[in-house]
Amino acid sequence: MHPAYPTGHGTVGGACITVLKFFYNGNALFPNPVAPTSDGLSLAPYTGADAGTLTVNGELNKLGHNISFGHGIHAGIHWRSDTDTSLLLGEAIALGVLRDRAKTYNEPFTVQLTKFDGTTATISNQV
Repeated sequence: MHPAYPTGHGTVGGACITVLKFFYNGNALFPNPVAPTSDGLSLAPYTGADAGTLTVNGELNKLGHNISFGHGIHAGIHWRSDTDTSLLLGEAIALGVLRDRAKTYNEPFTVQLTKFDGTTATISNQV
């Protein structure tokens, strides 16, 4: 028997993406985005309606969904709700680890990142 929830891919994906959000400016735009050509052998400029608004956070969120959804749903192992909530589980685990690790650094810092649900999480070693 294999449990439907949580999905391993979703949990790990949610955790890894949250750590990436900690290190990168999630509001940064992708300049000159590209997409693969139909034969997959080269890249061409991406001209979709959202070409000028692609952000790091948006692309990371899509990546997390694709990792979890693509593995579990198409394989018939998980439900959509399993993949969505597993991303949140991974995010919560990563935020806990980041907050614990923040206490071990001497140099004061505060980092804010945008969670999957659009709210802001703060990681800081300030008292």
